Amino acid sequence: MKKIFLLPFILIIALSLTAQNVGVGTTTPGEKLDVNGNINVTGTIKANGVDGTANQVLMKNSSGNLAWGDICNYKNAVTLTSTSGGTWTVPANVTSILVEVWGAGGGGNILAGGGGGGYCRAHFTVAPGATVSYIAGTGGTGSISSSAVNGSSSQCTVNGIPVTGYGGGGALFFSASNGQAGAGGGGDLSGVTNEYISEFGSPGESQKRTFMQYSSTTYYESGEAGRGGNSGNTDYTGGLGQYYLYNTTGAALIYRNGNSASGLRPGGGGSSGIQYGATTISGGSGANGLIIIHY
Repeated sequence: MKKIFLLPFILIIALSLTAQNVGVGTTTPGEKLDVNGNINVTGTIKANGVDGTANQVLMKNSSGNLAWGDICNYKNAVTLTSTSGGTWTVPANVTSILVEVWGAGGGGNILAGGGGGGYCRAHFTVAPGATVSYIAGTGGTGSISSSAVNGSSSQCTVNGIPVTGYGGGGALFFSASNGQAGAGGGGDLSGVTNEYISEFGSPGESQKRTFMQYSSTTYYESGEAGRGGNSGNTDYTGGLGQYYLYNTTGAALIYRNGNSASGLRPGGGGSSGIQYGATTISGGSGANGLIIIHY
């Protein structure tokens, strides 16, 4: 008789538990399983029947369901610098890449600095084993009393679509007292709209010269090179150039610093040169362009 009465009792308890929340460390569970305290798991945790892989975290997907995923889609990057061009092969298991491209900087001359190269960034869905072609732009050469050379464009072609960072302009020279700083380059994803980000490089700056009276019979001149333009999406890539203090009465240099006139990669413009007395120092060359592929 005990066995006859015991079986219905067990079934009643089981049915009662399935209709209620279960609490561990709490007498008022608010969920199907409510734990008040720490949880120690020696096995694995599955989200909707799926186990995660190394370095993944548990998160909600776009449907609002728990799923294992990556916080960052791109864990690796490759830097491409060849000005003669080359190719890069999409690694196994990689299906998306993020491409960043900077054009080369323009050169500076005695009057002004060169412009910074343009910047462009775009995301692509790719197939493992696909080939990506690229070429990094060459920085423009600086000059003294002539127009400097423009920086050339950098380009990375993915799925037949070129991502371009245009080179910055070289400083222009019209006469010993008339010139123009180089313009900044832009960025472009040819034939595609609203699927990329681009930024212009900044233009170069003009050389600065100031004349002053030091005493009743002595005159000084101070000068500062015009900075090269920064490349798009960067800071402090343009060349700084030099500055000086010169005694014009005695034709004597008091001091001159030694900052580099050349632009810094990626794509900084070259600074202007300086001139005092019979001395002239050339404007700096622009820095080469750069391509970074994140995957």
